[in-house]
Amino acid sequence: MKILLKILLIISLSTNLVAQEITFFKDLNPTSSSYPYQLVKLGSDKYLFSAYTDTEGRELWISDGTTGNTKLVLDINPGTNSSSPGSFVALGSKVVFSAEGTEGNEPYVTDGTLAGTSLLSVINSGSSSSNPQFLFIKESNLYFLASDGVGPSTTQLYKTNGEDVTAIGYITTSQDSLSYVDSKNAIYSSKKSTGYFPLSSTSDGFEIIKTDGTLTGTAVATDLGTGVDSSLCDSSLVFYDEKYIFFCGTSSTGDSELYKYYIEDGKSYLVEDINIAGSSNPYPMVSTDDFVFFTAERPSTGRQLYVYKGESGSIKRLSGAGFNINFTGISQNNFIEFDNKLIFVATTAEHGTEIFITDGTSEGTKLLSDINSGTGGSDPYNFTVYEDGVYFIAYGGATVGYELYRTDGTVSGTTITKELNQGSGDSLSNIL
Repeated sequence: MKILLKILLIISLSTNLVAQEITFFKDLNPTSSSYPYQLVKLGSDKYLFSAYTDTEGRELWISDGTTGNTKLVLDINPGTNSSSPGSFVALGSKVVFSAEGTEGNEPYVTDGTLAGTSLLSVINSGSSSSNPQFLFIKESNLYFLASDGVGPSTTQLYKTNGEDVTAIGYITTSQDSLSYVDSKNAIYSSKKSTGYFPLSSTSDGFEIIKTDGTLTGTAVATDLGTGVDSSLCDSSLVFYDEKYIFFCGTSSTGDSELYKYYIEDGKSYLVEDINIAGSSNPYPMVSTDDFVFFTAERPSTGRQLYVYKGESGSIKRLSGAGFNINFTGISQNNFIEFDNKLIFVATTAEHGTEIFITDGTSEGTKLLSDINSGTGGSDPYNFTVYEDGVYFIAYGGATVGYELYRTDGTVSGTTITKELNQGSGDSLSNIL
């Protein structure tokens, strides 16, 4: 199936997507699919994204939602080779990103113009790439990790203001792994002027690192084990009430349960031993104004939905009203906060895999829509919050295929936006 850029995916110029007509507006790659993704806003009316063409490979594009102003910004890796730009982070009037140029995978910056797009720094001047992992913004500087291929751990902490790059120093004295680090699981506390992120090293194991942006202010935040024993069993960190970081922690006994790190005293606390016979492996996790939602395992129930209520500090299992929920295959991609509630995907015997919502109570945990009527399930995925709704892709049945849906958190407000590819063919595989 040929996949094209749809105006729906960059239509923020409209305040009501439901009322907006969805139309195709430009074929970026006439001979094949362009597979645009990783959309980031630049200024008030433009968007940067990555897209593929047969002549340039996957490169950096920009659009304001019109045909004439949708164009290639720069062929960073000349010819048909792809630079695969990604990890976009808006920094003031610019966007910082990583891309694979002739110098390897390094940090770049753009203001959306050809002249304003450039390599920020060649951090790893050897044969390998620095593979920058962007963390958080503090005082107009974007902090990130990258490998210079030189030092004892090779990984340094850096910062950039969008003009130049400053090296802060090596975080550990042993080999680090950057595979778990990016801005999605990094946290910045404005109250403490400190950033927190997961990092794995051979000297400390898999731990939460804290930094105030200086080398002396960078250290392991909490260590549940000893030596190289890891505290983290997953890279997800959830910030709650500007005080706590919730995470899946592994104790010195080897059991993985729900912990919270209190940023005021710098200590971690077991929230509850959910599976006293072993590990409950809480994942994924999402925080709202009032709750922390997560799934966890018990031998008697399997993986189920739980809620942490901040006022009481208690944990409660949420069971759906009138049905038994199965969370096999749950991921962060389909577990999302919206309007102080949780919208998620779950499987039941009655409906298959469909979209659900909860307000933190069992009676408020309910099916939003049986999109593919019956037990077959619609397998919703790629949840994306936009203004007053959540957009996602789901299978509408044999006569509809995979199409774009929207929910406002109500049963009546969970509907298909438009069947872009009439009939059984799919119209979408991803949402920008």
